[in-house]
Amino acid sequence: MILRDRAQRRGIKDMEVIIRKGIIPEQLSLLASEIKAEMMVLGRPVRRMGRSVFTPDEFDRFVEDLEKNTGIQIVQVIHNK
Repeated sequence: MILRDRAQRRGIKDMEVIIRKGIIPEQLSLLASEIKAEMMVLGRPVRRMGRSVFTPDEFDRFVEDLEKNTGIQIVQVIHNK
């Protein structure tokens, strides 16, 4: 819901929030297929308190695999402080 609020503050009004549980790559692939997505925007995880789901290289491989498995364009959003 935090991301929804951020998007609304930036002027994005037409959005849908979908919450899934499970293995991230599998759920993203399923969702992309279900909604017939043409593009997916993913934010690169930011390290906090020494914890992160992915290292930068792991995230790049994750995105490459997701593009290959879904056939859709993945746009990465890189957080700048």
